[in-house]
Amino acid sequence: MTTYDNKVLTKNTTQHIKNSEVHKLGFEHYAGKEELNANVLQLSQGIRWFQLLIDERMNELSKGEKTEGGKSKMDNIPVFDKKSPIQILLNEFGNSEVEIVLLFMSFSAWFRPATFAKLTMLQENSDARYVETGGLYKKNSSRFIPTLQTAIFLLSGKNVTLQGYYSTIISDHRLFREGVLHLRNTGGIDNYPFEQIPELDLGYYHYLINGKKPHMDITPDFPASLMETNKTLNDLVLKESTRAQLDIIMNYAKVKDTLFMREGVDAKINQGYLALLYGPPGTGKTFSVSVISKELGIEAYRVDLSRVISKYIGETEKNLEKIFTRFEDKNCILMFDEADALFGKRTEVKDAKDRFANQEVAYLLQRVETFPGLVILASNYNQNLDSAFKRRILSSVYFAQPDSEEREILWRNAVPEYYSFESENSPAILAEKHSLTGANIANIIKLCCIQAESKGEKILRIKDIEPFIFLEMKKEGSTTTRKQIVNHQRIVSQ
Repeated sequence: MTTYDNKVLTKNTTQHIKNSEVHKLGFEHYAGKEELNANVLQLSQGIRWFQLLIDERMNELSKGEKTEGGKSKMDNIPVFDKKSPIQILLNEFGNSEVEIVLLFMSFSAWFRPATFAKLTMLQENSDARYVETGGLYKKNSSRFIPTLQTAIFLLSGKNVTLQGYYSTIISDHRLFREGVLHLRNTGGIDNYPFEQIPELDLGYYHYLINGKKPHMDITPDFPASLMETNKTLNDLVLKESTRAQLDIIMNYAKVKDTLFMREGVDAKINQGYLALLYGPPGTGKTFSVSVISKELGIEAYRVDLSRVISKYIGETEKNLEKIFTRFEDKNCILMFDEADALFGKRTEVKDAKDRFANQEVAYLLQRVETFPGLVILASNYNQNLDSAFKRRILSSVYFAQPDSEEREILWRNAVPEYYSFESENSPAILAEKHSLTGANIANIIKLCCIQAESKGEKILRIKDIEPFIFLEMKKEGSTTTRKQIVNHQRIVSQ
């Protein structure tokens, strides 16, 4: 009987892999060559294990060899280097036999199609293949394309109990819901559900090889994008009371896993956390979410409401369901910016339009309440939100306009190290004189640095900064005149 001993596989195949896989790539000058080499070694080890599994399953069919139950062959699943992309992905999605079979089946289909050669063997004294293996066979290319039925066969063998179990869970697996794998229909006329082809997302295929993890981003079918920042908590300039409330939100993300393992907690406390960040534009609501995400080490996704809200009946709910379904098993933050557009007050029903709009709000109430993760709403005004949402909000955090002391810190923090103010007092002067938000100040400094670089200068002078302050305030709709802002002779033309 073949064993799946990880150490044996590694020892026996490492040299062969080095010669046949890595060197064939020929990327002698590729910057990430060492990481790529290591990743391919791990993947090749997994493919070798996967091929042994195929061999044993086919021996069960063709020779009637008995096993101690279909699942027992999975007892020696290889363990990969903890830093390798394949092990990171397995850990993220459960690290069970289902994940490893689905991932190596879909990866091998592209990386090494010959892995499936034995699945094309014919029955003894017949020109028919074994129907248990599933899959599509292309005679012109001698290529076997695995389907969901193939995965069920490899997982369960001839064990009908396991076959029943895996057939009920496989097509709704998280790997499909979160876009790592996609299901492609084969066009079969009998609508057999397990005839669908699991295909590895191209971004994840590349990730397993080169280690560059793809990010979910806005697509026509998915209205959310990953929030990223190179800033830290130390870059947040907020009032102490605001910062303290953000700490409470962060505490939930830190302890929720252990909290709901405690006896009786799950029966008394609902999972999930709904928070509201509100205040004037530019005061740091979105920035705070991205920094919190980085500090916690979990991903945050910003929902593009323009792609969610639809004028067609029922489409808004469908778009929202895609988001909640995709993220309900993922440890992440969901952020709805300008949330009052979606979570607004329900109105008195005067026509069908009002009735369906209220149904959308009712659906959101139900879905947010059952979502197990952290949902953050951002709005300029909290009074625009539906009262039922307000009752479900655990933390309502107000982001005020920064005072002069906070503005001084923002001015100092906004300037890159290469540049400097003309005077140590310049940030204090600007902060005292101009009531601006952090977003305003960041825009102004960017424009000043562009101008300074075009002139070959490193010093940022107030007389050069204030014209850009005027332009920024004018953009915001301010009626303040340029003469009121600019107290120097040099001005910029409108």
